[in-house]
Amino acid sequence: MSSESEMSSQFVPYDQVRVLALDSVCWDVLLPLVEDGTMPILGAFLKSASYGILESTIPPHSATAWTTWLTGKEPGLHGVLDFVRFDPGTHRFRFHDSSVQRDSSILSILSQAGISAGSIFLPRNYPPYPLKNGYMVSGFETPNVDSQFTNPPDLRDEILQLAPELLFQFEEGWEKDTGDDAAFERNIGRAIYSVDVLELLATHLQKTRPTRFQVAYLQTTDIVFHKAWKWCDAASKQTRENPMRRALIQTFFRRIDDSIARVLELNSGDNPRTLRLICSDHGHGSSDGRVFVNNLLREWGYLKPLGGFDKFRRRLTSFSFKKLERKQSNKEMALDWSQTKAYMAHVGIHGFVYLNKKGREPHGIVTRDEFDTVRNALIEKFRAVKIPGTDLPVFQDVWKGEDIYARKEELNLPDIVLGATNGYFPRNKLSRSFTVRATPNTICGVHRPDGVYAFSGPGIRPSNGEAPRASIADICPTLLAAMGLPIPADVTGKAMQHIFETKPNLHIAANAAHIATAQPVVEQPVYTSEEQQAVEKRLADLGYLE
Repeated sequence: MSSESEMSSQFVPYDQVRVLALDSVCWDVLLPLVEDGTMPILGAFLKSASYGILESTIPPHSATAWTTWLTGKEPGLHGVLDFVRFDPGTHRFRFHDSSVQRDSSILSILSQAGISAGSIFLPRNYPPYPLKNGYMVSGFETPNVDSQFTNPPDLRDEILQLAPELLFQFEEGWEKDTGDDAAFERNIGRAIYSVDVLELLATHLQKTRPTRFQVAYLQTTDIVFHKAWKWCDAASKQTRENPMRRALIQTFFRRIDDSIARVLELNSGDNPRTLRLICSDHGHGSSDGRVFVNNLLREWGYLKPLGGFDKFRRRLTSFSFKKLERKQSNKEMALDWSQTKAYMAHVGIHGFVYLNKKGREPHGIVTRDEFDTVRNALIEKFRAVKIPGTDLPVFQDVWKGEDIYARKEELNLPDIVLGATNGYFPRNKLSRSFTVRATPNTICGVHRPDGVYAFSGPGIRPSNGEAPRASIADICPTLLAAMGLPIPADVTGKAMQHIFETKPNLHIAANAAHIATAQPVVEQPVYTSEEQQAVEKRLADLGYLE
């Protein structure tokens, strides 16, 4: 029989987990708001929390990072680098949907283990799929409120009764007159309304459909950062010149602070035993410039655009009476493939470069024997590009795809990945006037790798902000361990044992049921052509698509 001291030192799994996921937030924004009194509830939460920096994925992109959050797998295993998947064999795109790694999602794992789970607005969950004794409300990849955005299906009408003005396209309504303070105030008012809706749904569902695990996600922080970063930065020139806008930002975050107590049920006590988590998928910072990667490839002689007559001829030969087929054909880059050795088809915060490889691309010209020589030369050229007027590199990281993505060949992931210096953003369109363009005065923001994590609850070791850095892949195994469940064998993240006063016993699933398999091919598109256009516009408004 175990002694009383031995029993007290054993880890006790948590009865409940409550998660508030705030897209794009970073300590650079949150801690000044705690210090100036804007977020007292967060300040009190942190005093008993283990909190630190949560490193995002490569790239630090919402689609990529939330897939890793859900699965505990690095991007090289799940293959999601962007909202869209590019197939170099056909030069076509399709939207990722929830079928990618659905079975290895923490929501599915909990459900299969008999633990009820609920997810509200979390990305990478459209279309929503069934959870045993739980629910799912899909996020901003949902085309519109007419879509089936809940599972079970009957929850949809219940949500629309509670929130009849629910929107999945908040950013489309952002008023773009940056000089109009009244428009700015209306934008922030709409952002605050999105917090109201999230809190309303989270608290309502805790009462009407209680689950042991609930994650509630707020996208609007990311949108506010993208659209109005300079007033989110307490030290910026714009903040000093327009304190009214800074005050509105503080009002927005004060509303988020109020929601923390209710969404995380801070006043419910510790019976049942509850673990609470505030986290983000990546950080944010100023947008300082653009780099037009295909312009560089053109200058270096690796890429040749089609001339005017050739463009017209291609449109004629690819014409289809089917609207979606015609739209997809027109998206293909207008390049002379017979004289193009490398190209960047799309970006997801980082740049994804493919060589026009013979046997893979439809009109490939780079042979297997040439591949390494061409790629190595390109990597050196990218590393040598400087920010105008400085000796600083435009690309702080240039990787070979297989060096960071384990299933690069199997999933047709890029040959070269370009990690631009913080503040610079790769573009794939061919610009007539710039290759690298500094934009120091823009009010917008762009992603950074460092997000946040903060765990609180009984048995959590307070860190005073000195907890080690962790990876976003670590969240899934940490939450599974906290609830006493085994960790799937193919999870690459590690349980964050430093947050616990008594470390949980870690078990690896004996039957690796979630070992990565090839990315599934969806026979029928999830989105209609109209729905796809709506989602494309939404992502373009945020700069994710061109």
